Amino acid sequence: MYAVPHPWAKPVSHAGPWRSLSRSELDEAWVEAEVAEAVDDAPPWAPGARCMRYEVAVTVTADADGAAPASWRVHRTYSQFDAFHTALTEALRHEVVGLPDLPQMPAKTWGLRSRSRAPAVVAARRAAFDLLLDVVCSHEIVRSLPVVRAFLDIGTHVLAPTGRVLVVLPDRGVDLADVASAWRVLSEAAVDVVFATPRGAVPVADEALLSAAPRDVQFEAAQLMEASTFCEPLDVCDAHPDAYAGLYLPSGLSVEYQAAMLESREVALAVAQFWAAGLPIATVGGAVLVLSKVTVPGSTSSLLDGRAVTTLPGSAQRKTRLIRGSQYAVSDAGTFAAQLERVAGVSLMPGPLLLGKPGTALVPDAAGYVVSDGQLVSGRWWGDAYAAAAALVSASALGFVGSAPGTAPSSPVTSPDSSPQLAVATLVAAPHERPASGSGGESATLGLSPASAIAAHGERLPPRLRDAMWNVARVYYVGTGRDPVWPSDEAAQVEVLPAGASIAFRFEVLGMAGEGVSGAVATVRDHAVAGTPVRALKVLHASADMAALGWHELDMLDHLSGALEASGFERDSLAALPILLPLESFEAKAHMCILLEWCACDLLHYMRSSLKAAEAGARAATACGVVRDGCEALALHGLAGLVHGDVKPENILVVCTDGEAERFRLTDYGSSFRIADAQRVSHLQTLLYRSPEAVVGYTGAYGSGTDGWSLACVAFEVASGGKPLFNVANEAQALAGMVELLGPPPTSWLARAAAECPDKALRYEALLAPASESSPAPRSRDEVVAELRSRLEWSTRSASNEQWLLEFMGGMLQWEASAREVELAAYTVVDTAGASAASC
Repeated sequence: MYAVPHPWAKPVSHAGPWRSLSRSELDEAWVEAEVAEAVDDAPPWAPGARCMRYEVAVTVTADADGAAPASWRVHRTYSQFDAFHTALTEALRHEVVGLPDLPQMPAKTWGLRSRSRAPAVVAARRAAFDLLLDVVCSHEIVRSLPVVRAFLDIGTHVLAPTGRVLVVLPDRGVDLADVASAWRVLSEAAVDVVFATPRGAVPVADEALLSAAPRDVQFEAAQLMEASTFCEPLDVCDAHPDAYAGLYLPSGLSVEYQAAMLESREVALAVAQFWAAGLPIATVGGAVLVLSKVTVPGSTSSLLDGRAVTTLPGSAQRKTRLIRGSQYAVSDAGTFAAQLERVAGVSLMPGPLLLGKPGTALVPDAAGYVVSDGQLVSGRWWGDAYAAAAALVSASALGFVGSAPGTAPSSPVTSPDSSPQLAVATLVAAPHERPASGSGGESATLGLSPASAIAAHGERLPPRLRDAMWNVARVYYVGTGRDPVWPSDEAAQVEVLPAGASIAFRFEVLGMAGEGVSGAVATVRDHAVAGTPVRALKVLHASADMAALGWHELDMLDHLSGALEASGFERDSLAALPILLPLESFEAKAHMCILLEWCACDLLHYMRSSLKAAEAGARAATACGVVRDGCEALALHGLAGLVHGDVKPENILVVCTDGEAERFRLTDYGSSFRIADAQRVSHLQTLLYRSPEAVVGYTGAYGSGTDGWSLACVAFEVASGGKPLFNVANEAQALAGMVELLGPPPTSWLARAAAECPDKALRYEALLAPASESSPAPRSRDEVVAELRSRLEWSTRSASNEQWLLEFMGGMLQWEASAREVELAAYTVVDTAGASAASC
C-alpha cells in the first residue's frame, strides 16, 4: 500500500490530509491531474516573501513488527518553478539519507522537463514516477519489511534574502531574455531583486528579441512579468546604493533601448553613485557604454579608463539590423564595440565567436563569456547573462569592491544638472586591499605578506587556499575564493578558468583568450605591478610532454633574445619588435605558465571578424602589414640562426593603436629550432602552411626560407579574405597543389630530397615527376604571379601594394628554400637600433 499526500502541501512542512492509494490507483489521470496541477497552480512568489524555494521529497517509512518506524527521505530544493518529475528524479539521484546502495534511475528517464499535457509526455511522466516507486520499494531492506508507505511531499520554504541587487531597466526596448536569465540566477542565490526605471515607468519588453529566445527563457520571462517587483518598479533616482549589494544593467539592441538606457542621465547618475560606493556593477551588451559617460573628478578619464571590458561584437549588432529591420539600426556613433574602441584606456576583449549558444543557469560558465575587472563585470549578449549574474553574486557576497557599501565617498557625486559630465569619487582601495605603490612602482611596495593576507581575508577563503598562501612570498590578489578549474592529476587538461579566480595569488583571471593542443591562454590582470596591467598568461597542460614543450619554448626564446642583445639590440627595445618575448615564467599546480604581453586578438580571429566583409584593397593593405612585420621577425630569427617552424594566422597577434596602422607580432615558439639542429626535427609546420621540404622531410633545406613559404601562404589567405592557398587534407594533396601552382620541382631538388629522405620521395614519386618532353616544365616566377592574381581575382592594373604583395608571394613560393632566403634578405633591412622594415 502506498500513501500519497493531498496537494497542495502547506508552506515549510506538510500539514494537510493524506489519503491512501493502491498501486493500481497511481494512474495516468491522477499523476497528470493532481500532482502536476499542484505544481502548476503554486504561486511563483508567496505573498510578502522575498524569496521562495520549492521542495519535492519522497519519504519511505517501514514498520517492523512493533519496532520504531524506519524512514528514508530523499529530497531536493529548487528556487524556481520546475515540473514535479524533474525535482523528484533529481532528488533520487543526488541525495539518499539512510538508504545505502540505492540503484540509480536509467539515464533515459531524466529529460522529462516538458510541461506538455500530450498523452506521450503524460505517459513518460507516469513511467518515471512508477520507476521511482519500483526502485525504492524493491530495495532488499525495504522489501523485507511488512508495511511500506511512500509519500510524495511537495512543499515550499520561505527564505530570508542574502542580499539585494538593483536591476536598472529602460522604460522601453527591454531585452527580457537577458533580464529573465539574470533574475533566475539572482533568485536562486536567494538575492532580493529590485527593478527600477527612469521615473518608475513600467518597462515595455522588446517582443521581437524575446520571440527569438529559447522556449524555456520565454517561460522564465512570462513568470518575471507577473512578479510585482517588475510590474511596480522604483524610480531609479530613489534607489540609494546604501540599500544594495550590487547593480545590474541589462542589454538591448533597439533604437528605443539606446535612447532610453544609454542616453539616460538618470541611469548614468545611478552608475556614478554605485561606483563611488564601491559596489560591483554587471553590464551586458551595450550597457557598458553608460560607464564611459561617467568621469572621475579632476580628470577627463571615464570609469572605463584602464579597464578590460567586453560587449556585443559589431558584426552581431549589424546582423540584427539586417534581419529584424530599422528599429535595430546602429546609431550614428557606430556599433557598441566601435564606440568602446574610441574610449581612452579601454581594453576591449571580444571573446570567442558568438555561435548562438547561451550559457545556462546550472553551469553558468559553460557557454557564457564575461570579463571581470575589479568591481566591473561585463558580458556581450543575453546568452552571457547567466554568467554575468553569477559573477555579480560572487562579487557581492565576497566583498569584491573598492570600499564598503554605505561608506561616504571621498568626493561627492556631482549632480547631473550641474555639469554636462557626471563625476564620481576615486576608489579608495583595490579589491585585494594592497597598499599604495611607491613612486618607483616596485612590486615590493605592493601586496601583503601571507600572514597579513590570511588575517585580512582568511575567513572568506576555503582551507586549501589559505594553506597555499604560505607557499608564496607575497600575496597580491586573493580573488573570489574560486580556484582555477585544474584537476590535481599530472595529466590534467587546462579547462575554463573562472573569471575572478586567482593564479599564484598574483594574477586575476579576466577571461579565456583561446586554447590549443598544448594548453590555453587566459587574459589576466597582474596585481604585482603598479597600474595592474592586462597580460596574457599561457597555461600548458600538466603533463611531462607539455612541460618539456614549455621548457623548449623558453629555451628557444632565451636563445633568441640573447642573440639579439649580442647583435646590438638594447634590452628595452626588444618589446617593440614584432616577436612576442615572455615577460616571465613560473609553475602553478604542475602547470607551466608563461606570462606575455596582451594583444587584442590573433590574425585568424581578425580575418574572420574585421576583414571578412572588407574590400579587396583593405585586405591587401593588411596583408602587406603582415608581410612587413613577418619579414622583420624572420630576419631577427636569422640573427639567432633560428627557424620558427609554425608560422600561421593563429600564431600572429594583432596590435591596434589609435591613429596607427595595425601591427603584427609572431608568437608561440614551441615548434622552433636552431638550424644547426634541423636533422633532429621530425615534424614541422601546420599542413596548410607546410613548405615542400617539410612535406618530404628534406631537413637539409630547413632555414628562414621554410618560414618564408608559410608567411606567403598566410599573406594569400589574408588577401583572399580567409581562403587558404592550399586547402588540403593531407600531404599528398598538398604536394599536388604545389605542383599545380609551381609546376614539377627541378631535378636537382628531387635528387637531394630523395638522397636525404628516400621513403617519402619514393612515396610521392608520381606527384613529383620531373619535367620531360611529355610533361610541363617548372613555371616561371611571372607565371606564378599571374596565377596568384587570377586566384585573388585582381585585375592586371592592381594597386601598388597589391603588386608588391604578388611579387613577394611569387618570390617565396618556390621549390628551392635557398632561393626564398635570398628573396627574404632583399625584403628586410635590420638595424640594431631597433628599426627594421620591409618597404611596401
